Amino acid sequence: MNKDLFNNKSLGPCYSSIGQDISSQWANCEEHKGYLRIYSGLSPIQSNSINAIGRNIDTVHISASTCIELDPSIQDTQAGLIAYLDKHNWHFFYQTSSKLADSKVLKISSCVGSVLNQTEMEPIDIYDANNVQLKISIEENKILFYYSVVKYQWHKVGASLKINSNQTKVKETEGKGNINLGFIGMCVQDSTESGSFADFEYFKFEDHTNLD
Repeated sequence: MNKDLFNNKSLGPCYSSIGQDISSQWANCEEHKGYLRIYSGLSPIQSNSINAIGRNIDTVHISASTCIELDPSIQDTQAGLIAYLDKHNWHFFYQTSSKLADSKVLKISSCVGSVLNQTEMEPIDIYDANNVQLKISIEENKILFYYSVVKYQWHKVGASLKINSNQTKVKETEGKGNINLGFIGMCVQDSTESGSFADFEYFKFEDHTNLD
C-alpha cells in the first residue's frame, strides 16, 4: 500500500504521466498546500499527451483511489481517475458539472477498441458533497468503480466492465520489472482548454497481487 498525502513540495519519482513528462506548469503541490493541483488538458481522443499523474501498472490486481475538490461552478471540466491501457482502450471515472443542469455528477467514459461510449449508468448526483472519493480496481480482465462521499463508505458504480485480456495477461517468462500493462492515476480534462483545475487530497495505490 502506498498513500501519498502530498505534503512534499514536489512529486516523488514513482509518478509518471501519459505521453509527456510531468511539469509544474500543469501539476504541482505548492499552489494549494497538502493537495496536488492538476490543470486541465485535452482528452485521450484529442491528444496523445494527457494531464494525468499516477503509476504505471505492472500487475493485474491493483486499486487506486483519491479524493477530489472541484468547484461546481466550473463548467465542462472532468476530474477523476483514469485507467489507460493504450490510446484505444481506457476508462475515465470522473466528476463534472454544468451550470445549465445546475449539477455536480459522477460519470464514466470508456474507449474500447477505439469506440468511445459512456456507460449506461445514470449520472450520480453529488451536488451536496463538499468533496468525493473515487476508486478504480482492476482484477485480471475486469475493472470496477467505486465512490464515497462519507469516509470509508464505498459504493460500487455500475456493472463491472471487461478490459482487453491480451493487455492484462502477464506472461510467466516476463520479469515484473519489464511488464507495462498501462497506467492508472488522477486526471483532469477540459475540451475547451479553459485552464481550469482540480485539487486532489491524496493518491492511494495498492498492489493486491500477493494478498490472500
